Amino acid sequence: MANELNSNQIAQILPHRFPFALVDRITDYEPGQWAKGRKCVSVNEQFFCGHFPQEHVMPGVLILEAMAQVGAVAILSLPENQGKIALFGGVKNARFFAADATAWIREAADAGQKADVVFMDPPREGSTLAFIESVARMAPKRIVYVSCNPETMARDLALLTQKGYRAEGFTPVDMFPHSAHCEVVGSLVRVK
Repeated sequence: MANELNSNQIAQILPHRFPFALVDRITDYEPGQWAKGRKCVSVNEQFFCGHFPQEHVMPGVLILEAMAQVGAVAILSLPENQGKIALFGGVKNARFFAADATAWIREAADAGQKADVVFMDPPREGSTLAFIESVARMAPKRIVYVSCNPETMARDLALLTQKGYRAEGFTPVDMFPHSAHCEVVGSLVRVK
């Protein structure tokens, strides 16, 4: 059974308040060990006014802060840590690149690079076969797949399943209220 926390319960654990409360829900957690959380992002977020205003891209530093806040819930939910402040100490083994995704990941796989987790967020037409094959060669333990097109996501998940991955869970994210568009975030784990 999942341990869930709503925003009011999170506010009792974390000191963050609007506009820096970046966790709306904890979907599951084990105190002191780990947590899974959710931030509901809408087109009306203040940061969209100045950060790629035509593209609606959440700033990477805020994504990292949201992840840190989810982790802080896990740490601060222990009775001995109640009332304390968790400070973000950094990110280890994370790299960010601005490049054509297929070309970059093919080069990385050809060079024998490995990854623990790969985040995929392909365009509406889905991923390329070369990208999926390269990811499989890198053999990450987990793949997080973000999709705006359920048809191409299903096609790509079938290919990833053939490459030894199992879908673990999916969450719809309504990033575009009052429209027919809905993002889906899926988690896959390596089983082979």
